Amino acid sequence: MRVSFQNIKKQLQSKRIRWTLVVLWALVIFSMSHMNSVISWYLTGEVLTVIETGGVDSETTFEDKMASYEETDTAYQMYLLRKVAHVTEYFIFAVLLFLAFECSLSAKNAFLATFLTGVLYAGFDEFHQLFISGRTGSIVDVGIDSVGLMLGLLSLYLFRKGMKRYAS
Repeated sequence: MRVSFQNIKKQLQSKRIRWTLVVLWALVIFSMSHMNSVISWYLTGEVLTVIETGGVDSETTFEDKMASYEETDTAYQMYLLRKVAHVTEYFIFAVLLFLAFECSLSAKNAFLATFLTGVLYAGFDEFHQLFISGRTGSIVDVGIDSVGLMLGLLSLYLFRKGMKRYAS
């Protein structure tokens, strides 16, 4: 079977599939936010190690890793990585939400509904973190999530505009 934009679009036509993907991604975001601060920080450090070295460090103890993550440069890199993760999570969320809303709304209304739903979910997610050990809710993170939403929507807009131009 040849992979094309039309084939992919046909496979995603079902509202049920699209909304299932939205719910699954919302659960991914929720589960990442539900980790306590120690686990979350440790996983961020592991991802940073993979990015820097191309592999996992299985020889260093948990305690030594956690101590190394507190070094100024590493802590700053981890902070940036976490903010990039926020943008990426909500970029994907925007695409999935738009595809779901697009089934029953005009494109303009789907863009608006996507942004508003995404911001509300980001606020809910940050509020949820207030109840997780060692985590805090942050209005700044809602703003960063909103940047991810806007970038996702901008990418969709440009992609759709390009597809129209290509089709004509």
